[in-house]
Amino acid sequence: MPTIRTICPSCRGDVLLEAGHCALLGGHDGQPVAYAFVCPDCGEPVVRRADRRAAALLTACGASPRGVRERAARFPHPEQPGDGPPLTADDLIDFHMLLADPHWAVQPAPDAPPPPPASVEQ
Repeated sequence: MPTIRTICPSCRGDVLLEAGHCALLGGHDGQPVAYAFVCPDCGEPVVRRADRRAAALLTACGASPRGVRERAARFPHPEQPGDGPPLTADDLIDFHMLLADPHWAVQPAPDAPPPPPASVEQ
């Protein structure tokens, strides 16, 4: 399998890896726009931009395009709303009020089940 040479932005080292260890990531239209790998030197996950030429070369060398179409399906374009109800002005005001409360992260959601009773140890 062909070897790809790239740079890890975390450790700033030259990285040599097999194309099969790269995954192509897609944009909203399902076309590859980046590639991802785990740096063999520092172990950090890396995502690098890939233009059409680089994406075509990576695919020809054996980089995995799986996830490109799936990612596009999971994260639809913002101009193509999902199946949920539309966001209303009241929803936005409620969200704003929630974020204004410094303890908003520790409050349960209104429709969340009550927490279990705390056990008392003696």
